[in-house]
Amino acid sequence: MAGKRLVLTGQTLSFDGDPAADARALVHSSDGAVAVEDGRIVWSGERNALPPQLAEGAERHNYGDGLILPGFVDGHVHYPQIGVIASFGTQLLDWLETYTFPEEARFADPAYAR
Repeated sequence: MAGKRLVLTGQTLSFDGDPAADARALVHSSDGAVAVEDGRIVWSGERNALPPQLAEGAERHNYGDGLILPGFVDGHVHYPQIGVIASFGTQLLDWLETYTFPEEARFADPAYAR
């Protein structure tokens, strides 16, 4: 038996590649839909192409002209930490003291920050 199903409708924006390398990687629909089952995105695309089995019995939310970003989890980054992203650290404080704080301190030099 399927779990809780949602269908979200509105504008959708997603990426199927790197938009900096290929502008066609950006996929926008002014009339899109996203199907979610048990908290996971199971489908997204044009609303009129939504598979009937995903729509059947689903709770629906229409966001009108609102923008839905399927799969967009956490789009922020701390710029001064870019150089140390994915550095090894056994604990958060260890990682901060060993990698993050020294890297951020380098930004005191205007030439480096530039």
